Amino acid sequence: MKKALSLVLVLAVFLALVVTACDDSGTKPASSDSIGNTTTDKLMDIGDITTAPGEQEDKDFGNYTSENPLKLKLATMQAAERSHLNTLAVAFKERVEIWSEGAVIVDVYMGSMGSDREIVDQVIAGTVDMGVNNTAIMANYNRMFDVLDIGYLIRDYDDVYDVMASDIWSEMLAEFSDTGASLLALQCIGFRTLCTTEKAGPVKNKAELANKTIRITEGEVFIDDYKAWGAAPVSLSAAEILPALQNGTIDGVDHVPVTLYTGSGQYEYISYVSLFNQAAHFNGLTINNKVLEGLPSGIRKIIEDAAYEAAEFRTKALEKDNDTYIQKLKDEWDITFYTPTREEIDEMIDAVEPVYDNFVASHKFGSYAEAIRKICADN
Repeated sequence: MKKALSLVLVLAVFLALVVTACDDSGTKPASSDSIGNTTTDKLMDIGDITTAPGEQEDKDFGNYTSENPLKLKLATMQAAERSHLNTLAVAFKERVEIWSEGAVIVDVYMGSMGSDREIVDQVIAGTVDMGVNNTAIMANYNRMFDVLDIGYLIRDYDDVYDVMASDIWSEMLAEFSDTGASLLALQCIGFRTLCTTEKAGPVKNKAELANKTIRITEGEVFIDDYKAWGAAPVSLSAAEILPALQNGTIDGVDHVPVTLYTGSGQYEYISYVSLFNQAAHFNGLTINNKVLEGLPSGIRKIIEDAAYEAAEFRTKALEKDNDTYIQKLKDEWDITFYTPTREEIDEMIDAVEPVYDNFVASHKFGSYAEAIRKICADN
């Protein structure tokens, strides 16, 4: 089945390249016709959007109107419209444009403005107004976000929602502004799992993970996690994953089910997924500080409210649909899923405990890890 589908995939990629070659702009925003809220694809569900939450008392839009709109450029690293990054961007875009009655237009640039890290750089520099990025990449600009990569610190969605509703979370959002960009909101896209190739075989426990070469998102704590589990972690950019799977230089990938399903054909080379749920994974919606500070008060309120509501809606939607992604990967790509036993999970938790201890003892933001563990311990 996979070999037959691979030919279709190759043809699709070829056609996409032809279309791209015919577009000499290279950085055109996605068409609003293709990313509106009329889709029936659950992967792109952005919710029903009517009016802004509560009363929009502040009507100060400055000189911006539907005839003279403020235009914001928002970039993501992924080209696929169904990407979780792009769906958050569109959920935000639609709310802003509807709530401002057209006084603000958000142009979404999908996969045409560079890598995850390059987009963060551009938002900080102000050459791009906004971005949606992985927190593991954002941690390179503010080490506070390393805390989210500690294995099994956040273990389930009860933990996710309690942490996101806490004062600690608000402090974490505010902390990022020292970089030159402000973090408006974070969405949780699910829990990370271990995905391996046919050659590498299934991984059902820590012993079977030993010496496996696993691609991880860039981040020092991710490396520490996987070394504690006995694996050989390697940091690769998103664009490097598929070639590494194709040529067999890696045994597998650390993935959330939705990112595997939308991951540019990576599912073609994955045969097994073990649901260790080793860490919650988050994306941040950022905006350049000067852009944010220069907004009329009414527009700023809309921007902040839209970011919060979009991230909250997408977090809940992704939680609800997680089993759907798993079933699609089973049905469409014949991937075998394994649910570890309680004993197998506990072995993974015990192995990564020294990573937590070292983080608390030596990391600048160790107190955040302690605070989050305390919140989660109450569940």
